[in-house]
Amino acid sequence: GGWQDPDALAAVLLCLAGAGFSGFNVTIPCKVAVVPHLHALEPSAAGVGAVNVVEVRRSSSPTASAVRLIGHNTDVLGVQHAFEEAGIFDRRSSAACGVGTVAVLGAGGIARAVLAALKEQGVLQVRIFDTDAARAAELADAFDGRGFEVVAVSSTEQAAFGAEGIVNASPVGMAGCAVLAHADADIWLAEPHVRWVADMSTTL
Repeated sequence: GGWQDPDALAAVLLCLAGAGFSGFNVTIPCKVAVVPHLHALEPSAAGVGAVNVVEVRRSSSPTASAVRLIGHNTDVLGVQHAFEEAGIFDRRSSAACGVGTVAVLGAGGIARAVLAALKEQGVLQVRIFDTDAARAAELADAFDGRGFEVVAVSSTEQAAFGAEGIVNASPVGMAGCAVLAHADADIWLAEPHVRWVADMSTTL
């Protein structure tokens, strides 16, 4: 039930569309689940396979559908800005500052945005770990071969082994979820090959 129920999600979308809104935000855990319920995706969302903004378009034409729901994704740009502000990458350059391998923890909507951002920066390999192994494998299959290698692994240790960067793109650390212990980041940063750790979670 709840947000994992496609019928319930569709009902919520219909309610929002009929309430007069011009658009609305989508967040965890619906960024991927919402995609099949939309009429179209803008390129920003189509290339990622996840949506965090839905635009409600209304038509005055009697021959057209009265309401169309269009998916957008602004997460990629947000991730790029976060990387840039942290001094990890320059989003205006395709140079990845020599980064060959990055570990990504999590395989949801924000992980998809992270992968897209890493690809744009020229990262050569990404290793994904998620507690849902099937979801990690699905995400790896969706992005592998798009100019970089993406593989799913079975543990955080395998993901982090030899990686220059580590990204927490999981719910860990968000309100209502377990907190990512600072000790974990300290342990990772103590490894000579790890140059940076980025946490995409929010407590809002």
